[in-house]
Formats: sequence, C-alpha cells, structure tokens
Amino acid sequence: MSISLKSHEQIPTKENIIEEIIIKDKKPYKKKTKIIMCFIIMIVLLLIILLFFLFNRYYKEYQKNTHNNFNNTTSSEIIIENKTNIYIINKTDSIIMNNDNNDNTSDMINHNIDSDIIIDKETEKNIINNTSQEIFDNDTDSNNITTENIYPWEKEKLIIHALGEYNKTIYTNSLDSLSYWYFEENMTVFEADFFLTRDNHIVLAHDFNHLKSIPNLEEFKNNTRTPGNLTPMTFEDLVIFMEENNDLYIITDTKYSDKRHIEIEFDEMTEILSRHEGVNERFIIEIYNEEMFLFLKEKNYPFIYFMFTLTQRWRNPNNLEDLENIFKFSKENEINGIIMFHYLFGDPVDDLSKKYSIPVYLHTVNNLTKIYEYFNEGIKGIMTDNVSNKLYNEYLLNKNNDSLID
Repeated sequence: MSISLKSHEQIPTKENIIEEIIIKDKKPYKKKTKIIMCFIIMIVLLLIILLFFLFNRYYKEYQKNTHNNFNNTTSSEIIIENKTNIYIINKTDSIIMNNDNNDNTSDMINHNIDSDIIIDKETEKNIINNTSQEIFDNDTDSNNITTENIYPWEKEKLIIHALGEYNKTIYTNSLDSLSYWYFEENMTVFEADFFLTRDNHIVLAHDFNHLKSIPNLEEFKNNTRTPGNLTPMTFEDLVIFMEENNDLYIITDTKYSDKRHIEIEFDEMTEILSRHEGVNERFIIEIYNEEMFLFLKEKNYPFIYFMFTLTQRWRNPNNLEDLENIFKFSKENEINGIIMFHYLFGDPVDDLSKKYSIPVYLHTVNNLTKIYEYFNEGIKGIMTDNVSNKLYNEYLLNKNNDSLID
C-alpha cells in the first residue's frame, strides 16, 4: 500500500514562519503609535487654547488698569496725547496762578524731552483745543459735509450756552460764569443773551423775571445781581473782556425781532464796538427771520458772521417746505449756519443740511450720550450749559477704553 502526497501542498520553511511572526508582532505596535500621536496632538491643542485664554485675560486686565489709571489721574490732572507727545496739565496749579495774577504759567511736563518745561496759558489752551479737535474728528463721520472747518469759531464743537452754568445756576450771563468757563475750562465759543434796560441800553440778561421790575442802566450796573446772585455784565463789559482775550467768540441771542428794538440794540452795539477795533469780527449774530437779516444788512452794521436760529421762525416739524425755504435763503445770503432745538432735528433737517451745504447747530443739550449721538449724526455744534471739551473728551476716551475691554 502506498501513500501519496498532493503536489500543490507546500511545507512552510523556517524563514516563512519567522516573517509571519514578525508581521503579527508589528500590528499591535502600529496601533499603539497611532494612539500616542493622537494623545500628543490633543495635548498641543489644549495648550494652545490655554495660552490664548491666558493672553486674552491678561490683555483685558491691562486695558482695565489703563482705564482706571486714567480715571484716577483726571481728578487732579489731565493727560493729553497729542500725536507723539504726552502732556500732563495740572489744572489746580493753572487756576491758582491765574487767580493770583502770576505769570499765567501752568505746571506742564513734556515727557519727550530730557528736562521739564513750563509753557504759557495760551500754549496750554492750544494743546487742549487741538487735542479736542483730533478726538472730535476721529469720532465723527468724516464724509459728512459739516465736518470741514471753514470759520474760526468752528474749532470748538461745544458752545457754552448763556455763558454757562455756575454754582448749579443756568442762564446767569454773568462775569463769574464767563470767567470760569473761559479761564478754567478753556472754552472759547459762547452763546449769550442780550436784553434792553428800562432806558434802552443793551446788557447781558436772558430776562429780568428774577427782579421786581426792569432796571435802568445805572441800577443794573450798581445794584443788580444775576440769577444765582452773580456779577452782571453790560455789553461794553463783554467787549472789553473779548478785547483782552482775543480767541473768544460770542453767538448773540438779542431776543427782539421787531425793527425798532433791533435798531436800538444794534446802534448801541455798533457805537461801543467802534471804540474796540476788531472785536466785531468775533461776534456771530443770530437772526430770527429773513426780515431781520435784510434789515441788518441794509443798516450796514459791522458784523460779518450770521446764523439763522429757528427759535421763533420754525417749530412745526411737519412744515418741511417752509424749512427748505429757510435753508435756501441762508444759502443765497451766505448765512453761516442754522440753529434749532435739538428735539426738532431729524433726517429731513439732515438732508437739507447736506443739500445746501449749511451746518446745523443744536441747543440745549447737557447729556453726554445725546451729545455723542448728535455728533455722530453729523451735527456741527451743540450748545450746552455744563459740558466742556475736557469732560466730553474724557467721555470719549472712557467709551473707547470700554469698547476695547469688551
């Protein structure tokens, strides 16, 4: 009996057996390697996320500390960044020097030079005004037609109404309030109210409702106090103040719109100004209607700047045809701006302002957020009782810091 083997069957060699064992051993090694690599990648991603979180948290803390340092500083001094220079102005020292009639210097340090310097009051004011302009320009729509400065008073967007609030009293039109807002707050554009005394002399007053009767000029100068028991001013007092401070501009609210009273007021204003050369060029005359403007031009009074106030002329926001007639008249007669109640401003007014290239000014706004919103809508200037450029700039800086932190 014979045993036969199938020809196709092969007996495994020693080499084949060893190769098969090696392959089997490699499979679990590759699997372990993949697991380790995945684990390393996850660790790296977690580290990146952690580093990003820590950096973001540190950056916010840094911004917050910068913001707090600014607030802590402004109680006694103002830090102003003007292009590449950083200035520190000590407000208290400046005010004391002015009140003591010293050499009108202030404690200002320029940190970009080796030694401290002291500059005069005028330079300090220019730095503050230039910085104010930069902040306003950076925070306002540059495409709006009203952002371009044409006239000298337009360097200031905020106008102090009725010579400013003083001791929590508004409408004082007093020497005290003018001195405070000009010397201590460095404001240079004001609106003032004018009224006639009993003997028809022009003085600064919104009205005489706080008195039992309208005083004559002598009574006004010697015995009268303003609301808030402050020092009153005649028109000549104001002109002398302006002559001594040649960057001060006044927007007039002369109250009367009939020809007889207009003539009495402006005749005396002209006579007084004739003794003080050049001061007339720093008055901006409010007109109340078309007839008043034409009468003033006919009489050839020595004023070159005019604004059309809508206080008496236009109060109905639905009468847009009449409003356009006012803008058209202002454009044809080169009137320098339109003044109106802030609550009447809206898209129709803004459209007409752009159509006729005439800037719009609003009164009276004391809320910082509202002021910010109106400027962003393209308003050229705002009358306010108690908001200085410095206060508004602090508001803008704080707002910008808060947006960075968020």
